[in-house]
Amino acid sequence: MTNYPLFSRFALVVALVLLQGCGGGSSNPPPPPPPPTGPEFLYVGTTNSQPENPPGNPTEIVSFPINASTGALGTPTVMATGPVRGSVADPFGRALYTADGATSAIHEYTINGTTGTLTEVTGSPFPVPTSPPLQDPTPHFGPDPYTDLVGNFVYLNNCGLRRNSAGTLAPITGGGCFPGTGGIRTGAHPSGKFLSQTCNMPDVTLISFPICVAGANPSTGQLLPEPNPIMIQLTAAADVVLHPSGNFVYMSAGADIFPPTPRSQGIFAFNFDSAAGVLTQINGGAALPVQNQVSDLAITPNGKFLYAVDNTNMYVFAITPAGALLPISGSPFPFAHTFNPIARAFQIDNTGQFLYLAATDINAVIGFRIDPNTGNFTAIPGSPFPIGAKPQTMAVVRTP
Repeated sequence: MTNYPLFSRFALVVALVLLQGCGGGSSNPPPPPPPPTGPEFLYVGTTNSQPENPPGNPTEIVSFPINASTGALGTPTVMATGPVRGSVADPFGRALYTADGATSAIHEYTINGTTGTLTEVTGSPFPVPTSPPLQDPTPHFGPDPYTDLVGNFVYLNNCGLRRNSAGTLAPITGGGCFPGTGGIRTGAHPSGKFLSQTCNMPDVTLISFPICVAGANPSTGQLLPEPNPIMIQLTAAADVVLHPSGNFVYMSAGADIFPPTPRSQGIFAFNFDSAAGVLTQINGGAALPVQNQVSDLAITPNGKFLYAVDNTNMYVFAITPAGALLPISGSPFPFAHTFNPIARAFQIDNTGQFLYLAATDINAVIGFRIDPNTGNFTAIPGSPFPIGAKPQTMAVVRTP
């Protein structure tokens, strides 16, 4: 089975980018608000900007309330919008950010903590600077936006904006870009001083895959490049997630693009030295094999289990104290649904109880309850939940 025809035809230039705190800065960011404890909502962005989507497919954000006891999705509300290329929630449930698929600006929506209703912020969408602009090898997919875990900065590709005292986005003082790389997927380190990123670099060949170390000022959000990337041989990287402890990084990738290169698909695990800002591969660099090209990864908030999905299987791994991945009993589990391979369409809720996937073959969200002891999963009552349009991206938000 060919899961992702675009992946099988083109190599994505892939990197892990670590943004390391470099001190300095004339002001400190405000302390983060307390962790959210309110109700949860699921936001699904749809789009007609993808070439595989039929003409006339609506572009909108579909909002579902989540039943705290069962994980079932309630009656949705729909907001018409432009093409949604990616979305991410403020870590404290105050706002939802989406990348505009037409202009690459960032839309910002405040979230009603009781109803989940979205209201676009005055001045939105906010243009994101580029320095320099990057040529995306898969331009109709594009990168997802991402935030730091203290909610002060929002980034898209290799540039960012800061959240000001009014809660809106503004340019980063001194510039918020790091040249030479561009991200498709990015994860934030719990310390707020690092990011890991699957990205492309325009100045390297399609079969060389760098790990770059870059610096970021955690007070200002300013990004600085590292001129000496470390090269590893990976291709078609799809997703990256950080362990909640900050000690491990996991990336899904494959190597089946240029024959006679052996077909090698798997999930790569890295130790992360947060003092030195260094990654080292676990298991001597060997990938944990999977049957098909894995796209999305999700990790439980307690760091106990990692989930991966392709178009035929769901994989569940227990995470050891050393960061190694051990398949649970029965994994992989048959799972015959398709989804957008470059969109955030695979999410675990903030409580770690529920797992959601946006399936493009049935235009619906499929929900599962997670067993906290074994990592196994069962269908949520009422699943699948219809969207009425082809899903592009998804975000789970818990409000204050």
